[in-house]
Amino acid sequence: MKLILLLLVVALGHLNADEVQRIESIVKDINKLRSDYSKLDDELALYKYNLKDEKEKNDILNKEIDSLNSQLKKLNNSLKAKDNRNKNTKNNYSKNSTYKIKLDKCLENQRTRKENVFPTLVMKEQYRLNQETLYFKPSSFRLNKEADIYDAINGNKIDTWEDTRSFTSNQKTEEWIKITGYFVEKVWRPSQEEIWIKKSDATQRGD
Repeated sequence: MKLILLLLVVALGHLNADEVQRIESIVKDINKLRSDYSKLDDELALYKYNLKDEKEKNDILNKEIDSLNSQLKKLNNSLKAKDNRNKNTKNNYSKNSTYKIKLDKCLENQRTRKENVFPTLVMKEQYRLNQETLYFKPSSFRLNKEADIYDAINGNKIDTWEDTRSFTSNQKTEEWIKITGYFVEKVWRPSQEEIWIKKSDATQRGD
């Protein structure tokens, strides 16, 4: 009788151990599914952002093409009109002293304006490099520490974001990254105002 009871206890112990292992396996599978879902959700949001950005770029390019075509048509018409006037004119502008004087004055004024304006446009090489904005394929970034955000390059601090917060961008300088959108509860939202963060405070996320 005691032997039978002992065998029953051992058998129940094995059954309980198998059940515990089965439950642990189910929990691991659930955690993995949640992790995969979170990653796919972030990727989907980024793809939607990229698609929207490309569509906006295409709309802008189409408008620019239409504008250039219109300007080209006007220039062609103007060129044809000038050719017709040149064929009908009998005045020799190359021998007209008044025309030469006006032309010389016009060229001199242009040279003077260029000499006066150009120095005001020259910047220090270091400052120019620091402020040059580079555009790249929209990407996802993550803060590598708690960091401040600003309303412009070298601008005013407007908020502090917690560590590991994610955002998107397609513009940067040598030291700054522009925040074009960010994730709130795994949903991407576009930035409604200009936001910049120091490049050293963020890390680009891999695919």
